[in-house]
Amino acid sequence: MKKEVNFYISILADFLNERKTEPVNEIDWKLLCDYALSQNTNGIVYYQCKDFIIEPYRSALMKNYMAEIYAYGNRMNLTREIEKAFNDNNVTYCLVKGPVVAANYPIPALRTMGDSDFVVNDKTKEKAYSLMEELGYELKFSLNERAYFKNHLEFEVHHSLTYELDEDNLETKFCQRVWDYVKDNKLDSSYHFIFLLLHLKKHLITEGVGFRQFMDLAVEIKKSELDWDFINEEVEKMNLTKFMNVCLSLTYRWFDIKAEREIIPVEEEFFNESTLKILNNGVHGFDDEDNMATPAFKAMSRDGDVNTFSKIKYMLQLYFPPFEYFRNDVNYEFLRKRPYLLPCAWIYRFYLSLKNNNAMTEIKRSLKGLFMSKKEIDRRKSNNDNWGL
Repeated sequence: MKKEVNFYISILADFLNERKTEPVNEIDWKLLCDYALSQNTNGIVYYQCKDFIIEPYRSALMKNYMAEIYAYGNRMNLTREIEKAFNDNNVTYCLVKGPVVAANYPIPALRTMGDSDFVVNDKTKEKAYSLMEELGYELKFSLNERAYFKNHLEFEVHHSLTYELDEDNLETKFCQRVWDYVKDNKLDSSYHFIFLLLHLKKHLITEGVGFRQFMDLAVEIKKSELDWDFINEEVEKMNLTKFMNVCLSLTYRWFDIKAEREIIPVEEEFFNESTLKILNNGVHGFDDEDNMATPAFKAMSRDGDVNTFSKIKYMLQLYFPPFEYFRNDVNYEFLRKRPYLLPCAWIYRFYLSLKNNNAMTEIKRSLKGLFMSKKEIDRRKSNNDNWGL
């Protein structure tokens, strides 16, 4: 791997372990800053390298660093505003992902986030929605979750940890037990750690995933008191023990943070391939064209081998989804008591895709899946096996 790749990862590891980063000679700072930009870790790179990074890159990173500090302060003020309103009005809720793990980062403000995720109990969700509007948050869109904006910051209110249609799925069943692990509106750290793994898995087999989600695992391992007996048992039930081992092995290799359990090292070739893949993914995986076909492969291989029948089934479900797909989407409330209007929902869905400029993305995804070669299918199967998926 390039010198810049190793140096970039060492910067992240030094930050997480609160170590000083030593300079490396003859670094391509433009390339390093490109890595930081794509992974949304500009502030971390500036903080660790501010004493020796050259101009104009130092000034550019410093602006990002200051912007992250400012945005985090605003986000936390609004988060506390929402929490107070929910607490005062007996809304049962918990925070997940970004706002929770940020607290365990050496400098919480440098754990960037695109939104803050609240999960509210189904029994109090309507009250939560009303309170968000009373507080002046603007509802921009609603699919399964509701996305509210204030001061250009996004806050998502979910009524479930998962929106998978298959309620017999073991991961779905795990997520449905969330309220058994919430006390005083705080989610149990071990349960949350497993949820972070499931969320990472979801991104990995859909759009792709960047380093930040592995950094989240690392800080939880380092700072939270995790019940590894509980984690191991629950992960085993979902047949994800190998997947967790791979994630923990990579996290240990990259960031020098080891979980209090046995970790089987991954093969060197897989480690190098995964490192470069995740680096190229960007923070959420959207930057990698190869990820376009990943959702298609996931859908087509769900019932076994990928063949002509599974490809046709995938195309039909993509363009003509079942009634359950629209069940929780407020854009299709007209359908809830009138399932016979399903064809109208398909037409309206296509119209919304055109309106939101994502119709071409869906078409590209479907075509990449439809014309996937056997060689490509075998490559993706092998990659999933290596990840334990």
